[in-house]
Amino acid sequence: MEANRLIHALIFVSLAHLCEPQVFTMYQSEKLAHISVEKATQSNLACDARPLIRKHEMLNRQCMYITGQGAKKIGVGFNLQNPGAQKAVTSVGADYNKIVNGAATNISQPCDCQSVTCITQLQIDKLLNISIIAAQSTAMTVVGTFKSLCCSVQNVVTDIAFDAGVKFSQFKNFGNFLDASNFQEAADDLSVMEYCSLEISKNRCADDINILHTGCQCPSALPRPCSFASACCGLNATCCQSTVSIQEYTKKDFNEAWCCNVRGATCCAGGSHCCTSAWNICCPAACCKTQFPVCCPGNFCCATNYPVCCPNDRCCPANLSQCGPGGTCLKPGQTVAGSFPFPAIRGQRAQEGGRKVEKRGNRFN
Repeated sequence: MEANRLIHALIFVSLAHLCEPQVFTMYQSEKLAHISVEKATQSNLACDARPLIRKHEMLNRQCMYITGQGAKKIGVGFNLQNPGAQKAVTSVGADYNKIVNGAATNISQPCDCQSVTCITQLQIDKLLNISIIAAQSTAMTVVGTFKSLCCSVQNVVTDIAFDAGVKFSQFKNFGNFLDASNFQEAADDLSVMEYCSLEISKNRCADDINILHTGCQCPSALPRPCSFASACCGLNATCCQSTVSIQEYTKKDFNEAWCCNVRGATCCAGGSHCCTSAWNICCPAACCKTQFPVCCPGNFCCATNYPVCCPNDRCCPANLSQCGPGGTCLKPGQTVAGSFPFPAIRGQRAQEGGRKVEKRGNRFN
């Protein structure tokens, strides 16, 4: 029993089909250096990701098998070639050398435990839980709100970290979207990652993405749910939506939610700003009032009956659409103002308006 008390290395089930070997960092190893095997029979958090992981791994093998990518595995996707695997297998009372140096069994065949070295179901369960604890530890370094996520989403994150291994540390934008309680954008971001483009990951990703699209109940810090997407905004913010290009391994346009920091605002196209009820006309970078609805370069506004934008915040009528010298308005083709020049009127400076709440990953617009 004493030999089983401590696990001295991080065991993390990595994604075997990513061609390069997985490297485990010291801080991850130290985090799990003192997890007892007894504690490893239970998840270290309230949510239980085991059913989802078992569903996606599909195998529960007592004997060693070799994947199509050449990885030696046992149990529920436990990679026997990962650093620290020998100590983990030994800690649950199994003979690592006999397993890994013995014959492999094709996954289409049952394990013949009279001919090959097998482990018990209890040992399979312990190895699975050791791997899940490691996956949760890595997940928490990427998703700051991991512990407060609802179980359905938390289990998805654990499932992906379980499968992707240390490569999950590269899922920065995905983590940022989850931290902002924008579950739909997290799902869409995941869908264009290289991880989900791999043939062996496609079914797992499709299932996890569907769960993410459902999301969680909005947290107290962002209590306003967006009705058109699985996303949340602050109490004094407005839920907006726009077409956004998300680029990871591939690039794709999605209709996404975003939060503007003004309550009851008019959302502007482009997903960068919104306008207040008093200044409700959206311009490219600012807002105009209803009485001055024409947006002009330089962030000023002209009235409907003076819609021609001229230098120095001046406006001219449509029938005198040429801006003349000295703040005058000329007819098209007219070169001088004449004896009785028509003066341009002064427009109104545009207001900046509200801005997008920047609490997410990078967007490529």
